[in-house]
Amino acid sequence: MRSIAKALAPHGELIVAVPPVLSEADLRVHATNRDHRSNLSVRAWAELFESEGWAYRFISHRCAKPLDFSSFRASTIAPADFDFVEESVEAAYRFAPITAIYRLRLVG
Repeated sequence: MRSIAKALAPHGELIVAVPPVLSEADLRVHATNRDHRSNLSVRAWAELFESEGWAYRFISHRCAKPLDFSSFRASTIAPADFDFVEESVEAAYRFAPITAIYRLRLVG
């Protein structure tokens, strides 16, 4: 995080998107996806960013329809079915997002 801070333009922002790990079960599911390297929960990411001197805004990436990533059929989901909602980290635990997104800015 410190290397990124050095590379960021003054007053620049950083967008970080991570798998929405909200429970031990989520952690096991994401561990099977070789592209998902995170073992941190949504809360743990927020705590990490704050401890490293970043302020964040949390954004949930949601879909209005159920997603089935195991299906080989053509998707009936359209771009209009997706939404990005700025909310609290705790809100993600009430309604799980597809992706947990943090909009970061260095404090001070």
